[in-house]
Amino acid sequence: RHLANEVANYNQLFTQHAYKRVPGVSLLFCSVDDELGPRLYMVDPAGACYGYHAISTGAKEQEGMSALEKMIKETREKQQEKEKQSQETDKKTAASTRLDLDEKGTVEFAIEALQKVLGVDFKSNQVEVAVVTKNNLRFSVLSEQKIDAYLTAISEKD
Repeated sequence: RHLANEVANYNQLFTQHAYKRVPGVSLLFCSVDDELGPRLYMVDPAGACYGYHAISTGAKEQEGMSALEKMIKETREKQQEKEKQSQETDKKTAASTRLDLDEKGTVEFAIEALQKVLGVDFKSNQVEVAVVTKNNLRFSVLSEQKIDAYLTAISEKD
């Protein structure tokens, strides 16, 4: 988060002077915070920095955000339904705001969202996936074989 805030502050300085050109890119930072867990931070050209659980940026940003919000809502509802069924005898059911997804579920979720927005069923050589986890803090790009396994699992869900 500190790095994202520093870049945001730097970008914001450009908006204060007419003779300086503002950088024209949005930057995404991924991190695993000790308190908040896995997070994404987006810094826009004007210097605003926001934290997200999921984010879309680029040409179809609005469609991507809408798809992510809808999918997150559906996933939360499914999780809450499972919690209610497993805790029928217990009256203390708290609504969870976090998605309870493992690495496999998260990658499938991201690929599904991208497929929905673009209206395309990907082949493993048409998409790149990178992962950062709590256990492996290094940015790792998945192989085509792993991506193909995820794409197969997604197609079997439908």
